[in-house]
Amino acid sequence: MHFLFKQVDAICYAKRYPDLQMGFCKKGITKCDSYGLKDHYEKWGVKSRLIWGCRDTSITLGEEVLRLRDLNSHKDEGELYDCKKSVVKIHILIFETNAKKASIMNAVHQAKEAGIDLTVFGTGSGFNGFGTKWNVIKPVLQKMCPNTLIAIVDGRDVLLNINSRNVASGIDAVNNFINAYKEITRGAPGAVVMSAEAQCCVAALTFAAPGDYFHSETGARAKRACASGEGACLWNGDSLKVGWEDLQIELAKERIGAVTPDVYLNAGLVAGLSNDLLYVLELASMAEFEDDQAVFTDLMFRKDDLIILDYGQEMFGNSRWTMGFNGGGCLFTRDHLSGGVVHTETRTKPLFLHTPGKFFTCFDFLIEELNLSHDIKANEQSRQVRQLKNYKNKKNKCGNL
Repeated sequence: MHFLFKQVDAICYAKRYPDLQMGFCKKGITKCDSYGLKDHYEKWGVKSRLIWGCRDTSITLGEEVLRLRDLNSHKDEGELYDCKKSVVKIHILIFETNAKKASIMNAVHQAKEAGIDLTVFGTGSGFNGFGTKWNVIKPVLQKMCPNTLIAIVDGRDVLLNINSRNVASGIDAVNNFINAYKEITRGAPGAVVMSAEAQCCVAALTFAAPGDYFHSETGARAKRACASGEGACLWNGDSLKVGWEDLQIELAKERIGAVTPDVYLNAGLVAGLSNDLLYVLELASMAEFEDDQAVFTDLMFRKDDLIILDYGQEMFGNSRWTMGFNGGGCLFTRDHLSGGVVHTETRTKPLFLHTPGKFFTCFDFLIEELNLSHDIKANEQSRQVRQLKNYKNKKNKCGNL
């Protein structure tokens, strides 16, 4: 069965049936084995008609934070935050295997100047495919406080929408990001938000049909995604992407009642609460070699209540590299009030600006607009491995980063 999993509900389950505490809460009621309790309920609790979770199912984000605060009265040794704080804040996580390149990323310097918490993880680890990040990040998420909104973003082709001459505007940018997350996930508790872009699809999706990666009844993995751009996992034909395009177009119609150019999932920018992200990763059960964008796209098809796209570019702003700079693909212009940039179509001011597809001219333009002083070449900001051959545009196989 499927239900929205939250750590606080597991604790309520253990409190309701004290016998469970002997097996799952040996270190205290606030340090229960939440996933073990979840498995117990699915295997035995349902059959025995036990009651899962806390009875108040209409908790808003803010109210839940206050309740979770009481469950974390003592800071664990490995935690990155003081979990007693009830204020919702964000923490940026960037995956980078190269410590030197991590040290010169514009986003890292911007976050430091604006007082935004940022952690680079994965330095010194090996890169075995696009699924590597999602395996390396799990222990990092487990140390995060439940009331922290996590933003997992690419580092080399992402900037923060904060002008270096008006760093104080970062406060408003962060608050807008949090408010947009609340609004997008309204009515979908436990959901994570991923960015939306105008390009579809990764090469791996042309070797599968919607629903192929996950079993329709159990939700278990039924097939593995190949590594786009590697070996034989090259573009397999335009006709084979049609099903994936139609799926995401229809889902956008259901979500927002209209179709915008940006309706396709991009896994380079993701946001959610730590437990929600861990649950999505548990369902994804991703191998390191797999194309993460392919896996998450099919998971969104199977569980559209758990992955929601930022269709309005409110949190994540993606440029359209296939249009080129002169064709208007950069999509951002100076906001003279804040000094940041505004999306030319949606008029939104997303906190994160993404220039996928090695769109160096757009990246350099944004550096100038934001008055960034860090003299870093755009080609040092591109993603580590993904090649332009991974994707298909009108002329050849192209990247969709």
